[in-house]
Amino acid sequence: MSFAEVRLPDSICEGSKGGPQYNTVVVATASGAEQRIALWQQSLRRYDIQYGVRLEAEADELIAFFNARQGKLSGFRWKDWNDFEAVDAPQTVYDTNKIQLYKRYTSGGVNYDRKITKPVSGAVTLKQNGSPYTNFSLDTTTGIVTLNGSTGGTWLASFEFDSPVRFDSDTIEYTLDDGYRVFSSIPVVELLI
Repeated sequence: MSFAEVRLPDSICEGSKGGPQYNTVVVATASGAEQRIALWQQSLRRYDIQYGVRLEAEADELIAFFNARQGKLSGFRWKDWNDFEAVDAPQTVYDTNKIQLYKRYTSGGVNYDRKITKPVSGAVTLKQNGSPYTNFSLDTTTGIVTLNGSTGGTWLASFEFDSPVRFDSDTIEYTLDDGYRVFSSIPVVELLI
C-alpha cells in the first residue's frame, strides 16, 4: 500500500467535516424485535474536504496535493481537528519493551481503544507509575514506542496524532464562480493500518 508521510495542510483539514462511522446490520424478526450485527469492530472515519477550502491559495494547494497522491492511490496524514490528541491514555507493554500507542474513549463504563499509527513527532510524552519517562524512541510511521529502560509498572501516554487517510475519489470537480473555485464533494476515508 502506498503511503506518503505528509500531512494535508492544516488549514484545509480544519474546515472539513466528518467523523467516525460503523457498519451495523439491523435485522427485524417476525415478532418485531431486532438483531444487530456489527460488521466492523473498529470505527472508520470519513471526511469531506469541500468545506475546508476557503481561499484561492488553498484551492491551488489542494489540487497539487491531490495530483501528487494520484487520487486514491497514495495515503497521507490528516489532522482531525476534533480528535487529534490523547492525555494520559493507558498503555500496555508488549514484546518485553514495546508499546503500541492507543487512545482510549470511555462512556458508561465501556472502553474503546483506538490504535494510533501516526503520532506527531515531538508530541509524545510517557509516564511510568505517574513519573515522566524519557528513555524511549518513537516510530512515527507505526505508533510503536520502544522503551530503553525499565518496563514494569503502569504506563500512560499523552500525544498528538494524525489519522492515516486517502482520497476516496479519483476526481476533483469544481466550478468557477466570480473567479473563485467552488468544489463539489471531496471525500477522504481513513485507512486502518
